[in-house]
Amino acid sequence: MPFDEAAPFDVAAVRARYPALADGYAYLDGAAGTQVPESVIAAIADTYRRGIGNVGGAFPASQRAGGIVAECRRAVADLLGGHSDGIVLGPNMTTLTYGWRTPSLPAGAPATRSC
Repeated sequence: MPFDEAAPFDVAAVRARYPALADGYAYLDGAAGTQVPESVIAAIADTYRRGIGNVGGAFPASQRAGGIVAECRRAVADLLGGHSDGIVLGPNMTTLTYGWRTPSLPAGAPATRSC
C-alpha cells in the first residue's frame, strides 16, 4: 500500500493498536520494547501456544523456531533491500554490541568503560 501524503494520519487508530497506551502514557524507555501492537502480542502468544525450541534441534518445536528465524531474516532483508544471509538476529542490540566488541579488545582490557 503506497503512502499518500494527502491522506490524513489517524493518530487515534494507530494508538488503538497498542494496548500498552490505553492508560494514556507513552513509556519512552528506549529499547525496552514495552509497547507493541496487538498483532505482535497475538503472534507471540500463538508462537508460544504452538511451542518453540532452540534453533538447530531435530524436534518439531526446534524446526518451528528455525522457520520463524528464517522468515524474520527474509522480512528484514526485504525491508532493507539486502540479503537474508546478511541479517544478524540476537537477544538485543546491547548484548550484540558487547558480543562483537569484546573479542576485539586487547587481552585483559575491561569490556566496559566508565565515563
